[in-house]
Amino acid sequence: KTKTYTAPYIKEKTITTAADILHRPAGSTIYAPGETAATRAGRELGNDLAELRERIVRRQEWMASQLLQSGAMTITGEGVDDYIDFGMKNSHKIVLSGAALWTASTADPIADLENACELVGQDSGIYPRDCVMGNSVYQAFRKHPVVLAYLENRRIEIGMNAPRQLGNGVNFVFRLESCNINIWTYAESYYDEETSSMKSYVPTNMLFLGNGSAYTRRHFGLIEDLEASAAVPYFPKTWIEK
Repeated sequence: KTKTYTAPYIKEKTITTAADILHRPAGSTIYAPGETAATRAGRELGNDLAELRERIVRRQEWMASQLLQSGAMTITGEGVDDYIDFGMKNSHKIVLSGAALWTASTADPIADLENACELVGQDSGIYPRDCVMGNSVYQAFRKHPVVLAYLENRRIEIGMNAPRQLGNGVNFVFRLESCNINIWTYAESYYDEETSSMKSYVPTNMLFLGNGSAYTRRHFGLIEDLEASAAVPYFPKTWIEK
């Protein structure tokens, strides 16, 4: 299927006033000649642009998280209220309950991952190579008797537990050879304005399976501005109001 969608702008803005530039910044000595207003203005502009870009990047990450959770997302804003469905099959939104929960001794987390990888591979032709677990999922996984028994097997290399931190909240924790996937955790979170609370990009009771070599792209559209007139990921614009 081919679907088209006219995406709205993400326009993050901030205001710099004369007071932000003319006031002595914290930490500077009152006895030194100090910086010129132009120097402070340049530094303030650089800080503002970096913050605005970070806001956009985090918004993109939030959007990716929503798509991984449900295959769809709601886009809302000023004059915008759209629902975008990427068509993820319900059979790929696997929900465990009762005796199948990984907190239950009757569950088999290894078999669940193998079956899920096989399902994705059969339906798409691309087998998952990475699994990102929410915190509760990972805690149940690493403590489960089936997983511990696999790790104790010295004759057959079924799994390897070698946690290491890679920075920015990314942790590699496990290599499951039986279905050829790397298991990760991701600790980054965001502030949800609707609930006034912090939330994880990877919900604590979820895991995501995927393959970085799958054909996916993120495209950027034309910037409708005479100073840009091009498709670029980010376009900064500043102006002075008298």
